[in-house]
Amino acid sequence: MSLISLKRSLGAAKVDEGTGIIFHVWRSDSAALSCRATSTSLPSMSNAASLLKTEITRLARKVVRADTEALRKAVGNYRSELAALKRRADALERQLRQASKGRASPSPPQPDDKPSGFRFSPKGLASHRKRLGLSANDMGKLLGASGQSVYKWEAGEARPRAANIPRIAAVRSLKRRDVVKILAAMDGKG
Repeated sequence: MSLISLKRSLGAAKVDEGTGIIFHVWRSDSAALSCRATSTSLPSMSNAASLLKTEITRLARKVVRADTEALRKAVGNYRSELAALKRRADALERQLRQASKGRASPSPPQPDDKPSGFRFSPKGLASHRKRLGLSANDMGKLLGASGQSVYKWEAGEARPRAANIPRIAAVRSLKRRDVVKILAAMDGKG
């Protein structure tokens, strides 16, 4: 057993490097050297449990810190990307507003144009078509549009163009008998 140093003074204590044993050295009244050894290699069971618990806690915090650091970086990147997308959307909206302002406004009504007073209603068009007993294709032929357009107008998914509004008003004033004659003449020409 190799001792680092063993002092021969009152109350000195030294640790053996190989075994981890603490040597307490003191002098008694008879001036003889007394020595007592205490082992530090095995802690008590309660102390071992607390040491194990603190070590597990330390390692768990280290792992969690590493995981959360990666997540923090990802969240930071997502936030910056989101901010960039918002800026881009705002810029595109501004461009759209500027482009719509640059468009020529519709020309005001000419003095020879008479306001028709006709208001388009999708429900009104559908009920009149049913009243006349027409299919959407036949109604489209009368109006100069496709049957699909008539369906979309009736569903409210689209609005007829300004050129079709007077035609719709004209068809609204027709009776079933008149409509049948017009369709027969159109089919005869086609």
